[in-house]
Amino acid sequence: MLEETMAQGIITVNSHYGNKDLDEIIKKLVYEKSSINKIETIGASNSSLKLKKTFKCIHIFSGMLKCNECGGNMSYKERYRGYKCTNSQKGGGRCTAHSIKEDYLLEVIKNNLRSYMENKVDRVGMYKMENKKAITADGYRKELKKIERELQKIEKQFEIMCSDKIQGLISDKSFENLMRALRKRQQFLIIKKSNVEGLKERSEDESELYYENYKEEMDRVLGLNTIDKSIIEVLIDKIIVSENRFLEEKKVDIYYKFKI
Repeated sequence: MLEETMAQGIITVNSHYGNKDLDEIIKKLVYEKSSINKIETIGASNSSLKLKKTFKCIHIFSGMLKCNECGGNMSYKERYRGYKCTNSQKGGGRCTAHSIKEDYLLEVIKNNLRSYMENKVDRVGMYKMENKKAITADGYRKELKKIERELQKIEKQFEIMCSDKIQGLISDKSFENLMRALRKRQQFLIIKKSNVEGLKERSEDESELYYENYKEEMDRVLGLNTIDKSIIEVLIDKIIVSENRFLEEKKVDIYYKFKI
C-alpha cells in the first residue's frame, strides 16, 4: 500500500494481483511489439501518419478506470489533464466528481512495474532462451554434416574400387561405369554443400539481427522509459478510484494481471 499527501488531499494506492506469469506476459508483449515495429518500418509514411491520428485521442487509461461509487467509467478531461467520473459530468447528481490526474497515476504504476520487473523478471534467462530460439541455422548445420558424411563414404568407395581393380576383382568396363557414377554424385554433393553453406551464412546473419532487435525491444519494455496503452492493457486488468470529498481522501485500487 502506498499513501501520499497531494495538493488535492491524501491518495492511498492499493495493489492487487492476478494469476498470470509475469515472464510469459513480457515475452508475449516483446514479441508483439517487435512484430509491430517491423511492420511499421516496412509500411509507408502515410500509414504511420494515419496511426498517429488514430491513437491521438486514445488516452493511456481510457476504458480501464472505474468509479467505485457508481461503477461507471472515468473519462479523460483535457483541461483537467486527468480522468473524471463520466456519470458526474452528466449532471443530476448521478455521482460525485471523482477524479485522478493522469501523470500521477502513470508515475505510480511505472514505479511499481519497475520494481516488479527488476525483482521478478529473469531478463538474462529470457535473453538466452530467445538467442537459442533465434539460431535457425541449426538445420543447415545438420544438412552440411550429412553431406560431408556422404562425401567421406564416396572417398572410401573410390579406394575400395581402385583396390579391387588392381586385384582384378572388377572388370575395366564396370570400373569405369562405377567411377563415372561416383564422380557424378560427388560433384553434385560438392555443389549442394556450397549452396547450403551460403544459406547457413545468411541464416546466421538473419538470426543475429532478429536477436538484437528482440533484445532491444526487451530492454525498452523492461525499462519503461516509454510506456503506452498496449503495455498497460496487458499488465493491468482495471483501476478503481474511490473518493471521500469530506475527508479529502482518495483511494486507488490497481488490479494487475500478473502474480508476484
